[in-house]
Amino acid sequence: MNKTVSGFMKGMGTGVAVGIAAGVAGAMLYEGNKKVLRKKANKAIKAVGGFVDDVQSVLR
Repeated sequence: MNKTVSGFMKGMGTGVAVGIAAGVAGAMLYEGNKKVLRKKANKAIKAVGGFVDDVQSVLR
């Protein structure tokens, strides 16, 4: 049971990370400012990475 929940949470965290990164990238490309796109995408990826690390540490 615990391994199933752990796998589910890792998958959910990965899905959230990909979704946020895609959303930020898509929104910024729509506006057309590539410099701001890179900066915000990097911030989003770092934030999601931190979130996934926190979730994994809680599940250990």
